[in-house]
Amino acid sequence: MKNRYLAAGLCILVLMLCVVSACGGGGSATTSATTGTTPTTTTSPTSTQTTTSTTTTGNSLRDILGLGANMESVKYDMSITMTGEGTITATIWQKKNKMREEMTLEGMTAIIIFDMDEGVMYTYMPPPVNMAYKTTLDSNMLPEGNVGDTSAIMDYHPNTIGTTSLDGKACTIIEYDIPGAGSMKQWIWNDTGFPLKTEMTSGGVKTTIEYRNIDFSDIPDSMFELPEDVEIISI
Repeated sequence: MKNRYLAAGLCILVLMLCVVSACGGGGSATTSATTGTTPTTTTSPTSTQTTTSTTTTGNSLRDILGLGANMESVKYDMSITMTGEGTITATIWQKKNKMREEMTLEGMTAIIIFDMDEGVMYTYMPPPVNMAYKTTLDSNMLPEGNVGDTSAIMDYHPNTIGTTSLDGKACTIIEYDIPGAGSMKQWIWNDTGFPLKTEMTSGGVKTTIEYRNIDFSDIPDSMFELPEDVEIISI
């Protein structure tokens, strides 16, 4: 499953390494992206409150996961916490087959722009660096499906383990395994099919991804474009 929301979190780790490298550090990483009418208001999910029942009420899980099939754009803030590490934060913009991820690390801002139609990724450091690295991506590294469609999760036969509320938003909690990758636990917003929280455990390391300030308003195409004067280096 190459879900955009989990893919965004994994790609931020690559972005972080790019920034560290630009600051004189080093490192490399290979990532594999895994992951009704929607509202147009901004929301801010926070921590889990209480787990209640073990069954989904109202729509079936399949129905809930399919709610985002017609979603065209979304913006949200993301935080990633790994076992034994600090928390990384970023802002994500997604529109159709384009994605932008922006974060600040060690005083430097770095941006990743995906163009899924072209199969390329730009890692951009704004001025004073004003440089972008262009990478051609293999198709198995690209997120699949519509912006908000999480229905591919059903391929992994998820179990519904409870329901809860994140900042007043009703959620269904599910668990499933991805062969060769690890176990997943997700809190799915019942009204949109959008994940509000993901816990991924692999090799004894747990990665927690939380999604906040979610906004389904239209995003200008300019958010996915590089400045005209940027120096682009192909790698």
